[in-house]
Amino acid sequence: MSETTTEQGGQERRVGPTVSRDKWANHAKIKLTRGYVLIVATDKRRANFWLREKGYEMCAFDVARNLIAAGEIIPVGEHHLGTMYGLAPEAPPPTLSPKSRSAKAASAKAAAGRAATKAAAAAAAAALPDEIEEAVLQNADDEPAPGADA
Repeated sequence: MSETTTEQGGQERRVGPTVSRDKWANHAKIKLTRGYVLIVATDKRRANFWLREKGYEMCAFDVARNLIAAGEIIPVGEHHLGTMYGLAPEAPPPTLSPKSRSAKAASAKAAAGRAATKAAAAAAAAALPDEIEEAVLQNADDEPAPGADA
């Protein structure tokens, strides 16, 4: 999967691929863990991911053939475009991209912030004198919630 570019002299030179095969293989495994199936044509050099809700997305044919040869994907059925493959149960899990790692870290940080806020609110409520706390709880039971129909 290399491209060609034309130089000034009219000769073409080969340009390497912009995405390595390892990254393509990892991308394919991530897609397959998200519910996609990989359809590899038997009569042409064509491979596509497919998900009912999303439709078809292309996949590099050589990468699909390498995943099949390595045993990381197994046939799960037939399709009018070719054989459908899914992720093998014994396949190593895909590695996370830096983007997904930072998203997971942000999610964990937000969860920690919510837990700290809840802990602070509980500590503040515990610090109230018992009479005030009981009055607040009793008022909360007596009054309807804001926006509630009477």
